Amino acid sequence: MSRSALGVVAVITAFNFPVAVWSWNATLAAVCGDATIWKPSEKTPLTAIAVTKIAERVCRETGADPAIFTLLVGDRKTVGQKLADDPRIPLVSATGSTNMGFNVAKAVNGRLGRTILELGGNNALIVTPSADLDMAVQSIFFGAVGQSRMLYGLTIQSERPSHRLMEQWHPLGVVAVITAFNFPVAVWSWNAALAAVCGDATIWKPSEKTPLTAIAVTKIAERV
Repeated sequence: MSRSALGVVAVITAFNFPVAVWSWNATLAAVCGDATIWKPSEKTPLTAIAVTKIAERVCRETGADPAIFTLLVGDRKTVGQKLADDPRIPLVSATGSTNMGFNVAKAVNGRLGRTILELGGNNALIVTPSADLDMAVQSIFFGAVGQSRMLYGLTIQSERPSHRLMEQWHPLGVVAVITAFNFPVAVWSWNAALAAVCGDATIWKPSEKTPLTAIAVTKIAERV
């Protein structure tokens, strides 16, 4: 199978996956012969700058033009909306809220462009009456937060006779979360959220490359 290059594509990413979403979009674009303009969340500009510097260094070492990975830092009005409106960009990949996706789709589709949208609420799971609910609950929790198998608990009866629908986990006390630079918020968030639901406190050790992101998120959590 062969792919025809589009030219320049835009990637708009959210704060909680500040590197991963860009990386799989930009890599696929590069393989197809496209250049990428990246508009990161205005909450994680330093992560985006650092990763773009790494990409630039790799391009120079391999003889590629660093301009294939271009970064534009700004908010929705100054950068995001302009990328969505620009007819020179045939495809826009955007990750964020459903409302954001609606606005991007409206602008891009209005000029007959293409979109790849990863939005809130698009990951529904359907559990049929014939399913093994014990297995389904474990799988759903693991798929949602990644670490559920590490917590001990018991199954509670649901309101439906002979059906079990939810899990209650015994608190461990204090848990530690050590995160890497490329997932500076998401990994902590799903670990800390699950720990809090289970009655545990969390000690977070972020990557030394992303301390400002960690401080900002902890301030938000403190306020909440």
